[in-house]
Order: sequence, then C-alpha cells, then structure tokens
Amino acid sequence: MVTPKCSRGTFQDLEGATACKNCTDGYYCAEGAAAALPCPGGTTKRLGVVMTSAADCATCGEGSFCPVGSAEATNCSAGTYNNETRQGECTKCASGTYQDEEGATSCKPCKAGHYCAEGSAAPLPCPGGTHMNSSLTVMTSVNDCITCDAGYSCSVGSATQTACLPGSYGPEEGRSTCALCPAGKFTPNAS
Repeated sequence: MVTPKCSRGTFQDLEGATACKNCTDGYYCAEGAAAALPCPGGTTKRLGVVMTSAADCATCGEGSFCPVGSAEATNCSAGTYNNETRQGECTKCASGTYQDEEGATSCKPCKAGHYCAEGSAAPLPCPGGTHMNSSLTVMTSVNDCITCDAGYSCSVGSATQTACLPGSYGPEEGRSTCALCPAGKFTPNAS
C-alpha cells in the first residue's frame, strides 16, 4: 500500500502519522513535505496563498523588517529606519540623527542645542547651564555641551549662551538663568 503524500501547504515530520499538519505561518510546504521551511529573511507570509516554495513568500517593505520565518512584517522601532525592501533587520540612526516614529525610512537631523547618539529615538537637550558646541559637526553626548561663561545664561536646550540683561548678572559660569541685582544695586549694561 502506498502512503499518500501530504498535500501542498501541509507537512508531516513523524513516521506512521495518519494525518498531515498545516504549514506554520511564515513557512512554506511543498507537496510531500517532511518539514515546514521558513521564509528567508526579508520576506514574510503571503496572505491568501498556499505557500509551497520560497518564491511564494512576500517581500518585506520599506520601514519594516522580516527576520527568517516571519508571519508578518514588523515596523522599524523608533531610533531605527529601513529605506530598502527585503530586509531582515532595521538600521540604527547614525550619530547626530534621530527617529521618533515607528516604520520610518530615514532619520532626522539632531536639533540645535541637542545631542543624538547612535540609535537615538529623540534629540536630548543640553542641560541648563550649558549650550551647543558649534565647533562640532555632530554632538553625540551630554559631554559635547559647553559650560556657559560667567555673565551669561543657558536655559535647557540652548544653541548659544545669552548675555545677562541690564539689572541682572551671572557671577559664575554654568548658570541656567541670570540673577537679579539685589535691592540698592544695579548694572546698566548687558554682561
């Protein structure tokens, strides 16, 4: 007696079985398959098709990724992007850029007064009392921010330091705000 083969889209990996198993999502099964085979990286299950070969797997689109055996595409997470189809993973945003959305195809340039390390999901502001280092092309850490000079203030996320206005002063460096002159004293000029 001839044992019937499993039909397309099913498989059987055990000897002596009386029925075939449905092919696993993200896998394909040819007629007579002894195992479900995974869709290659960068591809995923194609809906509405009995998948019998790797050619039946759907291409993963831009802004997403599909590891080996994917049942569906996964959006790139914040801090990553994918500008190509058929990818098994997303790429981290380069230093000096960020991406705050899922499913992106590119990264955004870091904002003035902020720094962005590799894989940043948001630009992080220079802390109060510091400002952007304009001599750097890319700021990647808080250590790249420059301390404000005495006579100036730097609020959180400052691109440049701001001179203290008449009636206020900055007695030391690293101030986020200028101090008001005490009663009975004044300064007529900006620092």
